[in-house]
Amino acid sequence: MKKTKKQAWALALSVLMGAGVFTALPAAVETAQAANSITLFRITTDSTHTVAQLEAQGVDVWQVQPNFVEAPLTPEQIDWLQGSGWDYKMSRQTNGPSFDTSYRTYASVRAALNDYADRYPSLAQVVTIGQTFEGRPIQAIKITNSQSTAGKPKSLWIGGTHAREISPPEVMMSYVDLLLEGYGNDADVTWMLDTREVWIVPVLNADGHLKAEQLINQRKNTNTSWGSDGVDLNRNYDEAVPGIWGLYGTSSNPFSIVYPGPRAFSEPETQAIKNLVDSVMGPTGTPQTVANGFNMVVDMHSFGNLVMWPWNWTKDTSVHGAASDIANMERIGTKFAAYNTYKPQLGAKLYATSGDTTDWAYGFHKIPSFTIEIGKTFWPSNQELAGQIAENRGPFLYGNKILDDPYGRVKGPDSNGLTATVQDGRIVITGAANDGYNGNDRVQAVEVFVDTLGARGTGVKGTLEKTTSAGSLTDFTATLSTQGLTQGKHLLIVEAQDETGAWGAPSAVFVQIP
Repeated sequence: MKKTKKQAWALALSVLMGAGVFTALPAAVETAQAANSITLFRITTDSTHTVAQLEAQGVDVWQVQPNFVEAPLTPEQIDWLQGSGWDYKMSRQTNGPSFDTSYRTYASVRAALNDYADRYPSLAQVVTIGQTFEGRPIQAIKITNSQSTAGKPKSLWIGGTHAREISPPEVMMSYVDLLLEGYGNDADVTWMLDTREVWIVPVLNADGHLKAEQLINQRKNTNTSWGSDGVDLNRNYDEAVPGIWGLYGTSSNPFSIVYPGPRAFSEPETQAIKNLVDSVMGPTGTPQTVANGFNMVVDMHSFGNLVMWPWNWTKDTSVHGAASDIANMERIGTKFAAYNTYKPQLGAKLYATSGDTTDWAYGFHKIPSFTIEIGKTFWPSNQELAGQIAENRGPFLYGNKILDDPYGRVKGPDSNGLTATVQDGRIVITGAANDGYNGNDRVQAVEVFVDTLGARGTGVKGTLEKTTSAGSLTDFTATLSTQGLTQGKHLLIVEAQDETGAWGAPSAVFVQIP
């Protein structure tokens, strides 16, 4: 759409009014809400007008759809669009930055983590994995039953990479609460922490988070060393394929929101994640060669309601010999999406980017890696945040359930709806095995373990009963003697196998022995 210079500046004025810099509100104010709104423009994209071109011009792309994007625009960007023959129009007004009482400050996140570690010393350990550009501690919390000394596969969950995306840190903190409050009370959480090690980094970009607390529309970190106003941390990780880093979805303009920095891992925040993972995996390690290594990495962002996996820079899944692994990551991502109802897709199908967390974690370490884009805004309301937390609990639990063998277990049936009762000296367990999201293969076996998950195929066998969906959904019953079991609460861990031989994600239920 062509506009006169005068019209362009008139439109841009509304953008400038909505993109002002906000200062911190007094401490007595419990809810901070930006008064100004932000004008978003709809910009048509096609094979010759791409997202990468927009980002190279420093356009702050908020939302990507198949044939258009939405973004706020500066007067200079409007001039460029007009001069380059782009079609655009004003789309809508949206709320500017907010930071209400649902959200924790960086200081309160640190305090909460330390409080958890004090209250749950056998389950939680706070680890400082690095320092931000401004010298703030980057803290992770390692959650596992430390009294169970067997080797454990590990997962890593990251929030707060982009500062204005204020809901992912809260989702991360909800995961911490779920695990620590759930141990001993929730059967699934209990067996998982007995056998898995979960690492959570709630706020990676702590310096930027403080900007967000002040209602500043901050995406990047605050490193000004490179003649810039910061570096996009999710463009600063390395790429395993030579020549790819900095090539896609980035800009050499230091003031662009997608400025990747002068080189891969130039930033202390990305170095902290690298050092943590490398300390377990080694510089060239893989889950196949590192016993009990990191078997899953999930980097949570907003917004878009998407679940994505590598590659992020190319749609050619065969690159770097990745086709088989990417097919398996697609299975896991699709299962995540079955829980949170988001759209699952290869990262590059959104638009091409390089230097992404997941490209590095998979490319260098072969770790199954995922980006989850939650919600429909950078600044969700209290009610929206509560919904995001609820809908992303399923992917978190499922990801940790399959952690010992992600590519294998995602192909097998889930065990759901478990109940356990004690009758005449015997434990009766009922439930359903469901392969509906795992291949739709016929269920052929169910087994039960008491207190500790054993080797697959060695548990007490259950009896398959009513089946539907050509046998992919099957009710079952298992019975075992209470002989030898002490009085009190015991864990019953159930897993199911389909006709291809794949064992699915285990689930658990408590039983009380009188």
